[in-house]
Amino acid sequence: GSLLQFISIFTRRLVKPDKIIVHTEENRKILIEMGIPSEKVAVIPHGSYTFFRSYAHTGSECDNEENSVLFFGYIIRNKGVEYLIRAAPIVSKDVPDIKIIIAGEGDLSSYRELKDKSVFEVYNEFLPNEKVAELFQRAKIVVLPYIYHQGHSGVLNIACAFGKPVVVTDVGDLPNLVDNGKIGLIVPPKDPEALAEAIVKLLKDDELRERMSKNAHKKAQELSWDNIAKMHLKVYEETIKEHLGSKSNDKTP
Repeated sequence: GSLLQFISIFTRRLVKPDKIIVHTEENRKILIEMGIPSEKVAVIPHGSYTFFRSYAHTGSECDNEENSVLFFGYIIRNKGVEYLIRAAPIVSKDVPDIKIIIAGEGDLSSYRELKDKSVFEVYNEFLPNEKVAELFQRAKIVVLPYIYHQGHSGVLNIACAFGKPVVVTDVGDLPNLVDNGKIGLIVPPKDPEALAEAIVKLLKDDELRERMSKNAHKKAQELSWDNIAKMHLKVYEETIKEHLGSKSNDKTP
């Protein structure tokens, strides 16, 4: 939010850019509400993090560990990890051998439930690329139970790179980022029951999970850096044409 406010103030008071590029429709909407003309804001998604696949372990036994769920990323309150922890006993009723992997830096000291090693596997530290790849390979699904979210999602990009279906909350641009359900299920925030239901559904429905996995791989290909570069070039070309056109009109007697 503060970054977008800075961009808005900077562009309205200090410079007059022909175009501003943001990663999501939500960010575009916020800038327009702050007073930036809509025609000046273009949306180009963030490129996929497929480079993590170069660190992947070989062998099918490394992929899709049975009933494993991954939460990955820096752990702060807005990421909603507490609701995933609260969802765990609800999931266990239908999936007794559930394994929830929580990986990332941040303060987990207040969550005593994480001491249950039969359910939780915790990596409360910065993880090297090799370990990141290993965890995403192992996961059957990736969960983003965020309370608040703005901008693109690096975690979602990694999940797509590994073809992992996701469960996300209906906040910010997350529904758009998962193509409104094509690569994952969408649940309300702060709702452990709904979160648990979605996790169980994805773990038990092999056909649904496979379909979403294929869509995730497709999305990762669409967000290749070659394609992202082409999107930027198109915006640059259109902006140059508009700029030259306005210069020509200025000279019209």
